Amino acid sequence: MSLPSQRTAQLGVVLAVAAAVRGAAALVRPPWHDEYFTAWAAALPLGDLLAALHLDSGPPLPYLLTKMLVSVGLPGLYAARALALTAGLLAVWLGFRAAERCSGTGAALACGALLATHPLAVAWSSEGRAYALVLFAAAWSWERIEAIRTTGRGSAGLAAALAVAVWSHGLGPALVGAVSIASLTLPRAARLRCLGAAAIGLASLLPWLPVAVQQPSAATAWMTEAWHGTRLAERLLSPVRLLAPLSPFGSTLDMPSPPLALQLVAAAACVSLLFFGRRAHVAVLIAAVPAFGLPLLAEMGLPAFYPGRAEAFYLIPVLGVMGIGAVRSRFTGILAATLALGGAANVVAGCVRWVSAGPLPEAVVAEAIRQSLPAGGMVVTSGYWGLDVASQLRDRKQLEFVSVPPGAARHPGWFADGSDPFGEEDLDRLTRRALGRAGDTAVIVSPSLTSERPLRRLAARLGLVPVVTVPGGVLFLSRPTGGGSP
Repeated sequence: MSLPSQRTAQLGVVLAVAAAVRGAAALVRPPWHDEYFTAWAAALPLGDLLAALHLDSGPPLPYLLTKMLVSVGLPGLYAARALALTAGLLAVWLGFRAAERCSGTGAALACGALLATHPLAVAWSSEGRAYALVLFAAAWSWERIEAIRTTGRGSAGLAAALAVAVWSHGLGPALVGAVSIASLTLPRAARLRCLGAAAIGLASLLPWLPVAVQQPSAATAWMTEAWHGTRLAERLLSPVRLLAPLSPFGSTLDMPSPPLALQLVAAAACVSLLFFGRRAHVAVLIAAVPAFGLPLLAEMGLPAFYPGRAEAFYLIPVLGVMGIGAVRSRFTGILAATLALGGAANVVAGCVRWVSAGPLPEAVVAEAIRQSLPAGGMVVTSGYWGLDVASQLRDRKQLEFVSVPPGAARHPGWFADGSDPFGEEDLDRLTRRALGRAGDTAVIVSPSLTSERPLRRLAARLGLVPVVTVPGGVLFLSRPTGGGSP
């Protein structure tokens, strides 16, 4: 029996490490609103799912794939995370292969190690959203371009990779643009193959385009508001701020930020590796186009960039360039190994934080409702609370959820305060409805939202008192339950 080759052994170690950290993160990371939405959407009948996505802000592929897993028995949240975990591991494998085609096994090992433990890549691969699919599409695109450059084959795969990107995320065309620009550096035959594949991948989105252009702008308006609400220095640094494995993740993700001194040292190490790997023109362009083009579009007022998300389009080619730089000398190799270990330490710290965190606010509220309304009743919610609490109470079919304003129930994936008025007549109707039904009523108030005052008035009319206070919400019930802090 022959022993595995050194290359196979290296790839196996990289994938084993990647699977270990992603699997651990997927098991212990608390779910959050976007993941609840993915699970909710995947549980809908196909026609209802597509209708719901007409009011959301993204293409349907992540939800359809999650739905396929749900159909074989996986619970929605587990299905969404299993999909992300699979896509994330495939991205590591393809990133390894792309760097190998570009610069050899040494560069592939360095790129794979950096990618296996990078906190951003781990975060995307352990949550039920679209970004692991985007990461996978970016890795596959780069790997197929390198295959076309070196072997003349791979056009169909490149077209498929770009189709995955545009069907997974509204910014998918940015990857198509990056691939098209990068292909201009290739010889004529390879360039034509890449451009043809890019055209096919983009054209695949045509059936969804009528839906995409009619989706409400309010679903992504928060990105524009957040972008222009940040300081100029932060906007200038945004394209590169989270690329080092030791970065200020705490301001964007639910992961810890290392001390500032370590952040600066890691940034300097990354710059050094990028300098030594800069001649990998294809990878550099695939990374640079979305890294600087998306913030430019955001500056022009489009919802195109938010830290911790857009990097999915260009993190892998950046790490690929760093991996290529890592094989230039023993010193650069040590830099890359140290960065990979630093990323792993940051992921472990994040997992420890998740394990030691207290119960989720929606879980605290849900438990109080479960105890107070054992025979069922009405739960009146505001903001994001409807979907979040309903996800925690999915076993309580006898509970009726009512959103204020009603529009929040029509598109539970996002909420724009003030976009759907709730007037005095609406409040009167809701009061009569609550008084006329059998069972108790719970009211969840979101402080600072426009719905706060009418919902507090509703609670007063029903004789409810505040019994649970959690970040972002106050639960009013007819009697204390002992859950949470009054």
